[in-house]
Amino acid sequence: ERIDTLSGKGEDIFQVDICLLEDDEACLEALDKAGYQQDPDVLDTWFSSAIWPHSTLGWPEPETADTEGGAPMAKGNEGDNTLNYYYPGSCLVTARDIITLWVARMVITGFYNMGDIPFSDVFIHANILDGKGERMSKSKGNGIDPVDIIEAYGTDAMRYVLCDMQTGNQDIRLPVTAICPACGNHNELAVSKHGKSVFTYMCLSCKQEYDVLGTMPGIPSARLISERFMEGKKFCTKLWNTARFALGNLEDTTEGAIGLDQLELEDRWILASLNKAIIAVSRGLEEYNPSVALGSARDFMWGQLCDWYLELIKPRLAGEGDSAGIARRVLAYCLDKTLRMLHPFVPFITEFLWQQLKEQVPVLGLPGLSVDEDDIELLLKAPWPKPEVRLDNPELLSVFADLQAATSGVREVRSTQQVSPKQELEVTIKPPQERAADLKAQAHVIQRLANISELHIDGAAKRPRGAASRVVGDLQIFVHDLIDDDAERNKLQADLEKIQAGINGNRAKLSNESFVSRAPEKVVEQHRQQLARLELQEQSIIQALEDLAEN
Repeated sequence: ERIDTLSGKGEDIFQVDICLLEDDEACLEALDKAGYQQDPDVLDTWFSSAIWPHSTLGWPEPETADTEGGAPMAKGNEGDNTLNYYYPGSCLVTARDIITLWVARMVITGFYNMGDIPFSDVFIHANILDGKGERMSKSKGNGIDPVDIIEAYGTDAMRYVLCDMQTGNQDIRLPVTAICPACGNHNELAVSKHGKSVFTYMCLSCKQEYDVLGTMPGIPSARLISERFMEGKKFCTKLWNTARFALGNLEDTTEGAIGLDQLELEDRWILASLNKAIIAVSRGLEEYNPSVALGSARDFMWGQLCDWYLELIKPRLAGEGDSAGIARRVLAYCLDKTLRMLHPFVPFITEFLWQQLKEQVPVLGLPGLSVDEDDIELLLKAPWPKPEVRLDNPELLSVFADLQAATSGVREVRSTQQVSPKQELEVTIKPPQERAADLKAQAHVIQRLANISELHIDGAAKRPRGAASRVVGDLQIFVHDLIDDDAERNKLQADLEKIQAGINGNRAKLSNESFVSRAPEKVVEQHRQQLARLELQEQSIIQALEDLAEN
């Protein structure tokens, strides 16, 4: 019927695009009778794209041999040809705007021609827009050349930021900055005043006109970058400084087996935290979530290895004996695993630092606790880190979380009350009764990191008069002789009102049946957990106000 309809329109129809199957003889015969002829030299763009997964591997030739050094590649029982070796693939990485144009077509033609899907997973990444929400385009003059980013910030910095931005398939805005060729000032395209045309701008500093396309005669061209990549450069600098500090303290690192009973508290904690980080990074990569994976590796390196472990072991590194030796071994082990986790995101700096580490500490494992390959020459070829079950310690992670919370609370009081870090303080901490003993056993950690002269830990403690208080989770922290009671009462009351507003908001959402039924389970669970945390803080602040009233 379609052919008859087209034929009845006369000579006005001179070209018709029709998708046919070659074995549909009736359709082909009808077309011939109607006077249509198949173009002998046309391959539809999306059709050629659809067969890409198997046509690039030699299809339709049945035996397409591929060799390495003259010998066929081994592929078990599937033969030694490229098509059988590589098809089907594992993952296609693409944007959402060609899901129907390309991805679906590849799946359909893969089934039809090969009898199998061309890939098992499809990673739909975000589109990167400029600061005004427009697609980056050369013709618009808002596109960024990766080479310019590399020259300004470095290859690793660029990879770091691009991975960190990939939090889903929603579009990402990346503000574009033009570097004035006359004075070097960084001008955002969104705010720079236009010059003679829409593709030229005026520098906000020197008022000189520049071109962003490089096509305007007589007008100098500006280089386009994005200052957001500075975040990647800062991270790489932090990683470099951390590794160089560690390497400077790893001289004469000893070898030999280590037992769990030889590890200090901070050693066992950092190794358990490393296990947790490896699991999180691995899961993020497996789920095609580079932002989560990178964030987990970064949090371990920056928030745990640098901010806590290195600070705790500095006295040990400066000393001698078995304790110093074990601290060096654990530090080398953690740095090795950290560099492995970060290697997919910042490969050049991690490879260089790992080579330095390997030269200084040939045996990077912890014999007796963990075994690593000693003959690896490149980090690129090193196995992906795996968690060591023997190093897990959930109970210690919980205790150390209290130590960190208490230390951070005292530091916050110092900051808000403008107390010098060098001034020693007297502090009372009131934890839940069931956790008081564990916290008291490791109290020296808080004293060392928060510069405390006298530390009292009591699950039934009352706020001393004139003490500044801080509620961190379900811990109450009192720093003696710092404040006026009336001022503290007002502060706690303001904190209570803010927390109660958050509690009411979460309760309203969780009592809304429409929200609970339609929102993703993960989002609903986050609100439940947030509500539980806020309710704990509410109870602690109410108790603190009651204690204040008693004084």
